[in-house]
Amino acid sequence: MAYIVLFAVPMVTVAFTGTASVAAIYGYIFYIDFMNNMGHCNFRSPFDYFAYFPLLNLLMYTPTYHSVHHTKLQKNYSLFMPLYDYIYKTMETVKEDHRPAHEQ
Repeated sequence: MAYIVLFAVPMVTVAFTGTASVAAIYGYIFYIDFMNNMGHCNFRSPFDYFAYFPLLNLLMYTPTYHSVHHTKLQKNYSLFMPLYDYIYKTMETVKEDHRPAHEQ
């Protein structure tokens, strides 16, 4: 129940403020679903986009980052944006290995 409430807050907020749009709601649902699947699928992109856009490390999580959330208590609480872990000092830094699987 808390999971549903947490993800409904942005949609309810834009509905009450009159700034909601069909595109915004569908975009939000797509983003949440995409990030949830990405974090649980253990897929690593062959393109190292974090090397070109380092701030993405604070805006989206990776399967490696998410695995720390399951293995270390009190670390990496953030569901989709590690920025919150950074702000509240619960971030466990993870060295990502972006080499293709056959080169590791």
